[in-house]
Amino acid sequence: MQFITLSPGKAIAKHMEALNHCPGDRQTLRSSLKARGLSDKVLIPQDGEVLDF
Repeated sequence: MQFITLSPGKAIAKHMEALNHCPGDRQTLRSSLKARGLSDKVLIPQDGEVLDF
């Protein structure tokens, strides 16, 4: 959360729900971001989703 708060742009949360390195899930992250007013600073793509910039 500190990284997201301090980041001047958007962050991308990838590799979510992978047991070997990110046991957190998308819904928990969304809830935490919403509670802190940071939802607009993070993209949380679904597995296989392609983001175009």
